[in-house]
Amino acid sequence: MSFSLSTDGVENLYWLHKIQTTDRSVVGDRAFYLGHLIQRGYPVLPGFVVSAKIYGEFLETIDWLEPLFVDFPTSSLHIDVNNPRQLQAIAQRIRHQIITSRLSSQLRSTLQSGLQTINAQAVMFHPDLILPSVPTSGLFDPVISWTTIDGIELGLKQAWAELFRARNLLYWQRKGVKLEQLKPTVLVQSIPQAIASGSIRIDAEFWEIRATWGLELAILWGQTHPDHYQIHPQTREVQQQRLGYKTITYRLKSSETREFSDLDSKWTGFAQSSLSPLKSPVEAKLLSPEEHQEPVLKPAQLQSLIELIEPIATDLGTSGLIEWTLCESCEFYISQVCILDSCLIAQDQPVVDAEPSSADLKGIAASAGQRLGKAYIPTASGVQTHLFPTGSILVVPTITPELLPLLKHACGLVTEQGGMTGHGAILARELGIPAVIGVPSATEQIKMGESLLVDGDRGEVHRIQDPNMTTDQNSSIWKTKPHFSQDILRVPIATQLMVNLSQSSSLERLKDLPIDGIGLVRSELMALDVLGSAIASVDFSQFLQPQYQSQFIETMTEALQRLAATIAPHPLFYRALDLRDFHQEVRPLWGAENSELALLTRFSNCEHHSPKLYSTLFELELAVLSQLYQSGCDNIRLILPFVRSVEEFSIYRHCIEKTGLTHNPRFQIWIMAEVPSVIFLLSDYIKAGVQGISIGTNDLCQFILGIDRNQTHPPAHLNALHPAMLKAIQQLISTARTAKIPCSICGDAPVLYPELIEHLIRWGVTSISVNLDAVEKTYLAIARAEHLLMLEHSRFNTI
Repeated sequence: MSFSLSTDGVENLYWLHKIQTTDRSVVGDRAFYLGHLIQRGYPVLPGFVVSAKIYGEFLETIDWLEPLFVDFPTSSLHIDVNNPRQLQAIAQRIRHQIITSRLSSQLRSTLQSGLQTINAQAVMFHPDLILPSVPTSGLFDPVISWTTIDGIELGLKQAWAELFRARNLLYWQRKGVKLEQLKPTVLVQSIPQAIASGSIRIDAEFWEIRATWGLELAILWGQTHPDHYQIHPQTREVQQQRLGYKTITYRLKSSETREFSDLDSKWTGFAQSSLSPLKSPVEAKLLSPEEHQEPVLKPAQLQSLIELIEPIATDLGTSGLIEWTLCESCEFYISQVCILDSCLIAQDQPVVDAEPSSADLKGIAASAGQRLGKAYIPTASGVQTHLFPTGSILVVPTITPELLPLLKHACGLVTEQGGMTGHGAILARELGIPAVIGVPSATEQIKMGESLLVDGDRGEVHRIQDPNMTTDQNSSIWKTKPHFSQDILRVPIATQLMVNLSQSSSLERLKDLPIDGIGLVRSELMALDVLGSAIASVDFSQFLQPQYQSQFIETMTEALQRLAATIAPHPLFYRALDLRDFHQEVRPLWGAENSELALLTRFSNCEHHSPKLYSTLFELELAVLSQLYQSGCDNIRLILPFVRSVEEFSIYRHCIEKTGLTHNPRFQIWIMAEVPSVIFLLSDYIKAGVQGISIGTNDLCQFILGIDRNQTHPPAHLNALHPAMLKAIQQLISTARTAKIPCSICGDAPVLYPELIEHLIRWGVTSISVNLDAVEKTYLAIARAEHLLMLEHSRFNTI
C-alpha cells in the first residue's frame, strides 16, 4: 500500500518498501524493481517516489505569462526546431519559471516529513517518464541536494525542469510527444557516505563488476577507469581481474562544510544570478598514489558482493544492470536496477517495449556514448556521401578510406573488424559518436533499417523494437557527456595539454577547454572532410590535374586559417598527408624508384600511384602553408609523417626551404617519431634541422612489436606499456631534452593506458595531445602525476 496524504488533495508519495504491483504504472520500472527487492529483504537505499500528480498540481499553481501547453505559431513559447537560439531561449524561460515558483506549504511539509523518515544527510533526485514506445534513458541528469527543506524544494523543481532542456524539447517534438503528455515521476533516494561504488552487469555468459572509490559519479562522467572483475555466473569464480586507473573520487562533504563553491554550479545546471544556487553536498578529491595502486575491493568484500548479487540475479532474470554502494559501515547497498530481461514482470502487467531487446551483439567499446538510430549497411559497390541517410548507424565489415566521410553524417558506428587506433575509431571519438568494433558477423545479423541502440560505453549493440522510429529522430538520444569542470582548473598543470583534430565541425567543442593548442591535425581526414564538401568524390590522384589543384589550395587554406584563428595565439601542428592506410597493397621498400621523387615521398612503396602524386600533394601543402604565413597565420607548425631516414628528411627540408617558409622565425619543422629508426638516429635528425618531435604511439607500437594497429583483438601483452615501447618512448624524450627541443606525444596510448602519463611526466615530455573527449581525464591525470613528482622532490630535498 502506498503512503498517501489526505490534506488539500496532495497525495501519492510512494515509499519503496510499500510499492505494490498495481503501482507500477504510476511509479515506473526503476522504483518498481527497487521496491520489489527491498520488500524481499535485500539492502536497498531507502527512498520514495514523487508522483506525476504532484507535478501536475504544481504546474497549475504557476502564473504563466502565456499558456504553457498551447503551441500557437504566434506564441513566444512556440518551438521552432530550425532555430537553435529560439529553442534554447524557450527552454530557459520554462525552466526558470519552474524553478523560481514556490511549492505549496502543504507539499513542503509533506516532503519534510518524508526526509525525516529517510534520515539521510543528502539525497539524489532521479526524474523518469513512462511513455510507451518512446525511449527516455539518458535524457535526464540526476540532481543532488542536502536534506534541508529549501534544498529539497529546489532539487525537486530542478528534476522536473530536466524535461524542458532544449535537447529534450527537440526530442519531444520529433517523437510527436506533446508537452501535456509529460507526466514525470521523481525517485528521491538517500546518498550514503560511500567507501566505494560501482555496477554489476548480469548476463547469462558472465557477470561484470566495475568498482571505483567513493560515489559512482567519477564513472558516470568518464573521469576514471574503474577496476573490472569478470565472474562466472555458475561457479561464481573470478575469471578475470583488471586494476583500473582511478584519478579522482567524489564524497559527501561533512555537515560542517556546507559552504557554496564554484563546484556547486556543476550540480544545478543553472548559473543565472536570478536563481538560488543548489549547494552541492559532494566534493571532488584527487586520489593519492597509494589509492591508485590499491584495488577498490578487497577479496572478502568482493566475495560479499557476489554473495549479495547471487540471489538477486535469480530473482531478476538473466540480463540486467545493478548499481551498488559500499557504505562506511562496510555494508553493501543496492542503489539502482535496470532490467533487460526479467522474470519479475507480472503476467497481468503490460510490457512497455522501450528498452533494448535481449538479443545483444557484443564487441569492443571504441568510442563512448549511446545513440539510437536506424542501421545502414552499404552495398558492395559502396555508397555516395550525399545518399547516406543523415543520423543513421553505419554498419560495415571494416572502415575503409572511402567510408570515412560517412562518419560525419552518422550517429553511431558498428564494425566487424578494426582496432582501437584505426582511423574509424579515432574519427568516431573526435566526432563524439559511439562506436563498437569487433562485432562478429554484424552485417549478417543486423538488417538494413533495423532500429539499434549503440552503447559505446559497454561495447554492446541492442536491437530496439520501435517500428515508428525514423532516422532523423535519434539525434537527441545519447548519454550526455559532461562539460569540462572549471573547478578542476584550480589545480594548474605545467605540461602542455593539446588536442588532436581533423574535422571542421569539432571547432565548437574547443570552447572553454583548458588546452595549449592543437597538437595534431590529421590532414588526410581533414582533406576528406573539407574537400568532400567542394568535390563530389575525393580521389587524391585527381590532384595531379591542374584544374583540381587550385581547389585543393583554396579549400585547405580556408579550413586551416579558420582552425589557426580559433586557437591563436596557441600553436597548431599540421601533419602533412599520410596516405599509407588509404591503400591496401604495399610493395617492399627496396622496390621504389631510385629517384629524388621516390626519396621525397613517404608513399613511394604504394603500387596504386606513382611517386609523382605524392610529391605533387606535398608541393600543394607547402603552397597552402605559404599562403597562410603570408596572410599572418604564423602559429602553424609542420610535422612530417613516416620519415624513415635522415636523407629523406633532408630532401623534405630542401623542398621547404625553396618556398621561403623557413625564413619566418616562427615556422618550425617537426617529424613524427613513429618509425624505429628515429629512436636510434634522433640526434642525427636534429643536426639535419628537426626542431621538434611528436611521438606517434599507434604506428610506433605496431612497428616495434610487429602488430597491426587495425587488429581487433591484439595480444593483450603487446601494447604501449610493453617494456620495449616504454624504453623507446623514454629514449626519445631523453634525447629531445638533451638537445633542448620539444617532445610531444600524440598517439592514443596516454588515453588507452592512463598509467603511462605518470611515466611521461617523470621523463619530461613537453606536451600531450589527445582527442577532445579525453581532455578532462588527461588533465586530471597530468595534475596528479605532476603533484606526485613535486612531492617526491620535496621529500628528497628535506632528507
